[in-house]
Amino acid sequence: MLDFIEVFKLIVALYPKEKELNYDKLVKITYLIDWRSAIVQKKQITNTKWYINNYGPYIDNMYETLTAQHIDIKNLLQHRDVKLIEFDKDTLNIVNFILNKTINLEYDKFVTMVFSTFPIATSTKYSYVNLVKMAEEYKKE
Repeated sequence: MLDFIEVFKLIVALYPKEKELNYDKLVKITYLIDWRSAIVQKKQITNTKWYINNYGPYIDNMYETLTAQHIDIKNLLQHRDVKLIEFDKDTLNIVNFILNKTINLEYDKFVTMVFSTFPIATSTKYSYVNLVKMAEEYKKE
């Protein structure tokens, strides 16, 4: 499993509309990547423990982790030179799938897509979600 920062860097490297990227969007795209992976591969790509709050998916220690590693959104956007060879084919396929589905969505439609996913639509706010377990449940329905 990858750290969320590695996935953030990958998203930034592949995302053509860099001015649209902010922490909120990176978190939501990373969540969609993990959700897709849970459905397709029965595992998350990141080691993130996803929490659902009023704003959707949330990474508990995101700001602390980024600060400790001296990373901010500006650094991420300035260093878009991620070596794609470091990522396996399945990871790249899932990331590209999510980016292709979301890249041209207006922000409100993007947020609607995130909030309409099974884990968010069926979970209690202010709770952690197990995406792999929820993917199994989702496939049964």
